[in-house]
Amino acid sequence: MPDIATMFVRPFPGSRRRRMLAAGLTEFLNELAQTGVKCDVWIVGSFACAALDPADVDLLVVWNHASAASLDEQGLAQFAMLLDRRHCRTSYHCDVYQVPNTRIAMLSYWLGWFGFTRDGGTPQGIGFILV
Repeated sequence: MPDIATMFVRPFPGSRRRRMLAAGLTEFLNELAQTGVKCDVWIVGSFACAALDPADVDLLVVWNHASAASLDEQGLAQFAMLLDRRHCRTSYHCDVYQVPNTRIAMLSYWLGWFGFTRDGGTPQGIGFILV
C-alpha cells in the first residue's frame, strides 16, 4: 500500500484536514484489501489536487466482478458496506462511488467526470491505487 501521507499530506504543511483525511483513506483501503476483491481505486477531486483543506476524499472503486462473485455471504456483506456512500462518509471521510470493471461505458463516464475540472476542459490528476 502506498504512503498516502507522503503523497497527499506532506506537500500541504498548512492543512488542518489532510492528515485526518489521509488516515481515513488508509483505513478504508486496508479494509477494502481485507475483502480479497481486486480493485482499482481512483483518488480524485480536491484531495488529489491543490485544495489546502478538502472536505472529504472522493474515490471511485473499480471492482473486479469475478473476484467479488467468489465472496461468501459474510465477505459480500463486508464488501457492500465498504461501497455504501453514507457509511464511508461517516467512517472514513470518503465519498465513494463504485463501478464493476465489466461496465466499460461507466468507466468512460467516470474518466470524463473526474479527469477534468468543472469547466470541462482542464485536465486534472487522478491517483490510482491497486488493491
